[in-house]
Amino acid sequence: MGEGLLLGILALGGLQAPATGDCLRYEPAVSEPRGRIERAVRPGVPNFEDIRKGDQPETIWILRLARPVCVVPVSPSDDRNSSEKDVREIQLVLSAPQYKLFAPLAPREVKVRGPLFHAHTGHHHTQVLQTVKQMESVESRTR
Repeated sequence: MGEGLLLGILALGGLQAPATGDCLRYEPAVSEPRGRIERAVRPGVPNFEDIRKGDQPETIWILRLARPVCVVPVSPSDDRNSSEKDVREIQLVLSAPQYKLFAPLAPREVKVRGPLFHAHTGHHHTQVLQTVKQMESVESRTR
């Protein structure tokens, strides 16, 4: 298929080119999504399926996004991070001291800064996760 014909089909809506310009990017890029922090309990070891059937509960922090986003690899050769569309939740990965430091921010609207990565273990309860480097409230302080 010639390049001109392909561009014509794209222009008419026959095919959709992937829209990556507005997407967040996986590590090593640093992203700053905004949303509301929520604590959630999800099933852990041994089967990561159901707490009522004996799986250990895992308490995690979720960033619930106000608007869904897409997330794409930084490079086509990145085989660890799959493209995702319509991402509405991001599991936050924090150190023990960070849980204490940022606890007063839950359940506020926040901006989180850090790299994103795709789920790859049973402890990853959303498709996209973020290693937290910084977090700050974005709620208006004047009411």
